[in-house]
Formats: sequence, structure tokens, C-alpha cells
Amino acid sequence: LGARPLPFRSQWLTNSGVRKSINTNASLIIHCGLWFPSPSKLEAAIEGRASGLQFNMALTYWCALVTLLHATWAPVSFSQPIPYRDYSMQRRTWSPPTNAELGQLMPSLLHANTSVIFPTQDAYEKARRPWQTFYQCNAYPTVVVRPGIAADVVRTMTYSTQNNLHVTVRNGGHSYAGISRSYGLVLDVSRMNTIEKPVVQDDGDSLVKVGAGQINIGVYCRLAEFGLALPAGGCPSVGISGLTLGGGFGVLSRKLGLTSDRVTELEAVVFKDNKYQSVTVNKDQYSDLFFAFRGGMGGNYGVVTSWTYKAIRIDQVYTNTYKLRLDIARAQGAPGDRQPYINMIRIIEVFMQWCDGTINEIYCEMSMSSTNLNATTITLGEAQAAQAQRANEFELDVICACHVNDTGCAQCKVEDKELLSRITSTGVDPDLYTTSDGKVKQWRAYIWEIAGCKKLYERSDNSCSVDNVQMCANLTQTRIGRGQHNRKKSLFMSSDPDQDLLISLFQWFDDFATNILVDNYTAANIEFYQWGGALAKPPSDVYKSAWTHRNQKWLAHVTGRFRDAADPRTIAVVYHALNVLHSILEKPFATGAQDYQNFADASLSYEAWSNFYFDEGTVKELQKINKKYNPHDIFRNELSIPVSSASPLRVSLKPGRDHGLAAVILISVFAMFAYTTFV
Repeated sequence: LGARPLPFRSQWLTNSGVRKSINTNASLIIHCGLWFPSPSKLEAAIEGRASGLQFNMALTYWCALVTLLHATWAPVSFSQPIPYRDYSMQRRTWSPPTNAELGQLMPSLLHANTSVIFPTQDAYEKARRPWQTFYQCNAYPTVVVRPGIAADVVRTMTYSTQNNLHVTVRNGGHSYAGISRSYGLVLDVSRMNTIEKPVVQDDGDSLVKVGAGQINIGVYCRLAEFGLALPAGGCPSVGISGLTLGGGFGVLSRKLGLTSDRVTELEAVVFKDNKYQSVTVNKDQYSDLFFAFRGGMGGNYGVVTSWTYKAIRIDQVYTNTYKLRLDIARAQGAPGDRQPYINMIRIIEVFMQWCDGTINEIYCEMSMSSTNLNATTITLGEAQAAQAQRANEFELDVICACHVNDTGCAQCKVEDKELLSRITSTGVDPDLYTTSDGKVKQWRAYIWEIAGCKKLYERSDNSCSVDNVQMCANLTQTRIGRGQHNRKKSLFMSSDPDQDLLISLFQWFDDFATNILVDNYTAANIEFYQWGGALAKPPSDVYKSAWTHRNQKWLAHVTGRFRDAADPRTIAVVYHALNVLHSILEKPFATGAQDYQNFADASLSYEAWSNFYFDEGTVKELQKINKKYNPHDIFRNELSIPVSSASPLRVSLKPGRDHGLAAVILISVFAMFAYTTFV
């Protein structure tokens, strides 16, 4: 359903014939990954113009056709397990090693902290899974290796190459496209998680060496002990390596730039001089790798084992949040009445203008969510009144990092006071917005707050212990990653969203909240992160990198959420609704490289994402670098950069087509059609 944008019609959910068809067939649509050559009948069904029989026929015939073609020309026999959209498997020509053969790895790996995990071991079930549970059904690697030192990465890579066993590197496992899953060897860097003591430089900043397996909250905590910080992300369990490989940004980025901009050196295992070896990479040594590893995406080129970052002094933060509320019933009460939206837009426009001119220490974010408030706001006796109380909320966040030895947060307060004065001068009813009345907080406490672990931090006497770091990561995985799926899309915007675009967004969220929400797990939200500052113009000492999104104004980030156990209809609806939301944003800004690498979109093919995430020149340069250091094409994942001009999706036709099995599948599909239509 995500292959082509279809007209969004909420009334399609009320068509009983279509609803029955979608319940039966939506999972087939999703897992076939269909691109309907002629979607007119599907559109007609969605718009309520077709019967359930017509809809069944359209879906069934196309599924049958795609299944037959795939069975006839697929380069890998159907007898092999082919994971959904795992194109690395479609390039596989080897037979998986036996456990006995893989056992040869174990004696050669030296470090006590290194582990080799086979499918027969109890630890395998947990080790095989990426963070996103939605992709765990396709996550059955032949073996998982967790090296404790770089030397064991060298030995693992040497073994994999000698045995033609492709490698998928897991740099945290948080990819929204699930690209760290594999049927080959998963090399999980999480055991290489040391953080060395920062070394103070002449300019007052500090260099800190961080193991590739460390996570956001661990880096934040360790640096906070020394009054230091890096521009990293907000989710505590995201791997610092995966974040840096995709660029990385956070609340300090307008002041400090990307996470990858702060890298001064790194260590990596690459294929050089006919063997795998650990090398030191910086602007003077292996400068091509220094270019590629900073923003060129993970799972290519080699395996980063450590990063050296330049950290800056931060010990306080000033925050304020403005919340704009819109009553959906009021907005829908008078069809065509734009006034409820106009009032909100006046404040948003003031906020965007203020963000343009404020100091770089201030980070601006706008967000809008649509969720089932029944789950969080109703109390006993209020159920009936709250039944239709699904409201949209637009939030404006002001975050300003500072240091007491400088001007502290005084200038932050002055700037925020100016913002409030401008909002007041719009004349908008004060009842339509609230403010949290800006507060100065200790940076060390604030990092636990944005990680969602504030209570854990307070209960443990404000401790940044290793146990607390792991508990925070586990808490986040339990609350967010386990049991629900987040589907992401992103878009860089070269100018502020205008009034028409904002109204379209409000109306989309109104429709979603009123017609799409089916349970307390289903939700959608959009966030706008302001670019500019050091993100647009990094300091002069920042060496050129693979990052190509400097000249932008906002990064829009859209999310659709549903339970992993959601019925196929809900999944199809959320996917389609999210595509429509993205297309609303995309229309005025669809030029050049425009998507953020770390919000990987599972619906994009290589041809699409390579053009969305990088400009043409960068794609060619990264392909050249990958071919140089990954000549055996051993590093593979869904979004890996090919070592030749052929995309990993353009597989060659091979003999041994399984026509008999294709016929069986075709007959089965038609049998399903007959059953669902007439029975």
C-alpha cells in the first residue's frame, strides 16, 4: 500500500465489503511488497466505489502475478528461508556453515569478554533480535559474534571471508528499517563499550575515546561527571556508533553540530593489504574512510571499534515548553472554518521567526501528536465525556545549554522572555496556549529526564552507575521498543512550513484522531527540528564528511505507531496514512537529497534511498570507498552500499527456476480468493 500514494479517504474504513477484504488480504499486500501496476480498482475500493468481491479480485490477481514472477525468476530457491525485504539474502550463493564448522571461531577468539552465540544456545533468542520487535520474525542469523576487542573483530572478519559468510554489523540495533537482522553472521559491537577519561586540550575542550558499543545514556553520564557533553540523541539505548555513522544530532547540535562533526579520530577494522587489520583513521590517515564513516551509514566499509570525540563544557540547561491545544470538535463544528487553525499558526509563525534570529545555544523543536487520550487522561466517571476527546497538541520546545563559568543561562532567559512577548503581542486568546515558565536545570539530571528515566535517577541518589545506565536502556526498550512498531519517515525542508502546509497537517491529524485510532497503541506524530547554527555552518576545523544536508532549515520527522500484534487492517491503514502525511510534506520540498539516514525508511529501495540520503557525487564516492575496503562484498544489509554499479536489488537471473512450486503457490492463492469471496 505504500508503493504509490493513494487518495486518503477515512470513509473506506466503514465499507463492510472492503473491510472484510482488507482483514483477509492486507497481510498479503504488506508481505508481498506489491507495487500495483494498475491500482484503479484498489483506489475504487478504498473510496467505497467497489464491492468486496472486486477488491478481492484485484488483490488476489496481482498477488498471484507477483508470486508467480518471483517464483520463476528468483535467484534463490524457495526452499531457502528468504526474509521479508532482506536483499542480502537474495545475493547469497553459499551454504550456511554447520555448528561444528562455526565452532572453529571459538578457539581463535581470545578476549574473555568475546562471545560466539549459536542457534542451539539459550542466549541466542535474545542475541538474534534487533531492537524493533516488528522485524524479529526475520532475524535468525547463522551465528552472533560479540567481540570484546578489535583483534577479535579482525579474526571474525577473516573467518567470515574465508568461509564466504556475509556479515551484518549491529551498531546498536535501533534501525527503524531493521537492517541489523541477517541470516549470515551478525557482528554485535555492544561488548566494546569502554569510555576513557577525557583529556583536556589547550582550548578548554576535551578529547574522549568511546568504545563503539557504548550507548547514548552511558556517554552522557560519563561525560557529565567531568562537566562535558556531546551533541547526541535523546533515546538512551541508541548505540553511539550507529548514531555517528548516520550523522547524529540532538539538543546541543545548533551549538556543536552533528555527532559526527565532533569526531577527531576513530579506529576501525578494514580489509587492507590483502588482510583484515585494525587501523587508525583521521583526516591525515585514511582520509577517505574518515569521510565515509562520518555520515555515510553503517554496515559498509569496515567495522568501527572506537571513536574519539571533542567534547565541550556543559553543566546547565534552560528549558521552556509552549503547548498549543486545538479542540477537534470546535475545528470540525463549522466546515471550512480555518480560524481555529489560524490562531495556532500565528503563534507558530512567531516561534519560527524567533528561532531564526536567536542565539545558537538555543535548540528549537516543534511537534504535533495525535493519540487516543482515553488511555492517559480520563478518570473514573468521565469515560463518556472523554469518548470523543481525542485532541491534537502542538508543542514548541526551547532548550538552551550553558556553562556557569560563561554567562550561565542568563542570555537564554532573556531570549525566551522575548519569545513570550512576541507570542502575547499576536492577540491570540491566552487560553489556547500554556507555558512551562522556563526552568534552569542541571545538565546531569536533564539527560535522565529526556531519556525518560528521571525517577530511576532520583531513586538511585542521582547515580550514573553502570547498573543505572543499563536499567535505563532496558526501561526504554520495555516501554517503547517491545510490543509496538514505529514506522518512520523524514524530510529536510529548505524553508519554514507555510500556512497552507500547516493547515493541511492539522486537518490530517484531525482525520487521523477521529477515524484512524483503533486502540491505545495506535498513534501518529510529527516533529520539526530546526537546523541552522553549527548544523548549517560547522566550525572550520571540521573535516569534510559524507553528510550532505547542511543547507536546510528544518528536519521533519513523521512516525506511525501500532502494536506488533496489530491486525493487518490496522497496519495497512497506518502505513497508508503515514505515506499520505509524508506526501503532504514532500510536495513543496521534493528536491535533491532530502531524508535523514538515521530515520531509515524500510519502504525505500536502494535506488530511492541513495538519492534521498546523499547527493549523486557522494553516492559515487561512497561506492568507490566501499569497493576499496570491502572488495569481497562481505558487509551486507538491506541498505548496504553496493561495491559495483549494480544495485543489490538488481540480481542476475539464474537457472533452476522452480516452476512446480510456482504453480502450487498460484493455485493456493486462487483457492484463498475463492474461499474469502464465497465462503
